[in-house]
Parts: sequence; structure tokens; C-alpha cells
Amino acid sequence: MSETSDGAPSGPASRGPGHGVWNRRNRRHYDGSFVFQLFNPDGSFAGTQKVTQNLRLNASGDRWEDNATFQIFDANDNVIVTGCATAVGTRFE
Repeated sequence: MSETSDGAPSGPASRGPGHGVWNRRNRRHYDGSFVFQLFNPDGSFAGTQKVTQNLRLNASGDRWEDNATFQIFDANDNVIVTGCATAVGTRFE
């Protein structure tokens, strides 16, 4: 899978695109993970971030909920921050 973001706090140049994998566990349950590179304001490499997701669709398939964890690694691959996040989404037409 791939993803991009323009919502990074210091703008889209502060991080690269994410690349990873996802798996369908059953009819309404998916999990996956992706990583992306982080950059300092001067453009130098700052580290990476890994996100691990657990996504569930509702019975009608038009809403989803996601629980995720993340790790931020410095340029020497040391974990410097860990955390969790939640997200929800609704299909639109």
C-alpha cells in the first residue's frame, strides 16, 4: 500500500510518502502497517515513523473505525516516541 499526507505539522516537505502492507483478516477486519521518512526543516533526514493499524468495517460496509499505534525512530533507528491513535471514516458518494 502507499499513502501521502499534506497534514504534517511543518508542511508536506517534513515527511515522505508511506509504504507498507495490509491484510484482510475476515469479511470486515483489516490490519496493516506502513512506514515513512521524516525530515528536518532544512531537508536533512530526521528518522522514520511506523504505523500499525487495526481497521474494522461496520456491517453495512459504509463506516469504519481504526485503532493504530505508532513508533518514531531517530536517524540512528532508536525509538524516541511511541503512541496510539484512533480514526473513523464514512463512505460518501
